[in-house]
Amino acid sequence: MGVLDAAFLALGRHHSPGAVETGILVLMKGTPPPLPALAEHVRERAECVPALRLRPDRTGPSLRRPRWHHDSARDLGAHVGETRGGGQETLADLAGRTMTRPRPSPDAPPWSLELLHGAAGPGGVDADFALLLRHHHALLDGLGAMAVLRGLLGDGPAVAPPPPPGRTATARPGPARTAAYALRGTASLATDLVRTAPRSPLLRAPAAWPCAVGWTHVPLEVFRDIAKTSRTTVNVVYLAALTLALRDHLAAHGQPVPPAVVATVPMALTPSASPAVAGNSIGPARFRLPTGAEDPGECLRGVHRASRTVSRARRREGSELVLRAGRLLPSPWTRGLLSASMGARSVNLVASNLGLIPDTLACPGGTAAAVAPLVLRPLGGGLSSGVATCGTTVTVSFVTGPRTDPHGTLPERFQRAVSALRRP
Repeated sequence: MGVLDAAFLALGRHHSPGAVETGILVLMKGTPPPLPALAEHVRERAECVPALRLRPDRTGPSLRRPRWHHDSARDLGAHVGETRGGGQETLADLAGRTMTRPRPSPDAPPWSLELLHGAAGPGGVDADFALLLRHHHALLDGLGAMAVLRGLLGDGPAVAPPPPPGRTATARPGPARTAAYALRGTASLATDLVRTAPRSPLLRAPAAWPCAVGWTHVPLEVFRDIAKTSRTTVNVVYLAALTLALRDHLAAHGQPVPPAVVATVPMALTPSASPAVAGNSIGPARFRLPTGAEDPGECLRGVHRASRTVSRARRREGSELVLRAGRLLPSPWTRGLLSASMGARSVNLVASNLGLIPDTLACPGGTAAAVAPLVLRPLGGGLSSGVATCGTTVTVSFVTGPRTDPHGTLPERFQRAVSALRRP
């Protein structure tokens, strides 16, 4: 088990399993399958998703990291459940309730697949039902969860597509540069732990897991047009729209708008390789999102500069080396470092782009219309956002604490921010 995997596992036992669980919600068109048919479909796809047979083995000395045990006898169909909404409950309501539902025990299986029956609700996609893959972050990070989702619902194995022609794995730096990256990574981590993030009641939440879920949809071409016009990336456009929406949200609730808020943006440590099917292959990058910029163009340029700064700092290599060094530390120490770096004292929100799904996702009776990532919130924090692209539809989702967005207005504010970025 990797350093981050063990730290997330320990963090769940120290706080609550729900505090370190994430999910991917697949909005489906069609006829909801009977639960036995869905369970049988999962059993048939078992060979494509070997990560789902893993369970943590905590036997051994307390300071030693746990190991993953492959349980070949595990019935994957037993992990499939069903939730039906009552009255006017929407799929978003059911997703929030399912993510809030506690596990039977700390040693319960670290994943489940839930069939949700509810009203489509707002958001722009007229879904008939939904599938929610809920998992412990120790078992899967975002890239791994997307690979597993493709294994369960796609038409191929749960692996990433090969790199485009002409791309090769990133060359390993020499000893001197490696040492420089390690020092930068360590200094960056130390700075992140010492520097406090702006405080706002809207961006705080109880340490427990009560949450609300919302999302909105944007055509992929809209993001691409803004990125092309501004000579930047789709991810920068997403972060800029998120920054403008958050600025609008704070001002509308009478909260002071800080010059910047601190966002953790997960970055793949091996960008040219296939994502890990199990465990964590990410490193956190800290962005200071310029909420003080009122002009949309200025905000977009500010996010672009922040993105380039992170890239130039080569935090990917630094984070990787810091994680390697973490293997020498006792498990409680790595858990403490992760808890400090994920706490609301040092970060305001988590924003994650899970990229494009190249496959057609389907289950018995239905086909995916959109995919909404339900991203991990900071510990004690009230907001996370995720984005994923299914076909030509980009879905931007929000997971919020009970006081952060009580009226569910963040998706609408995000749409207004995208419209503002499109104006010349």
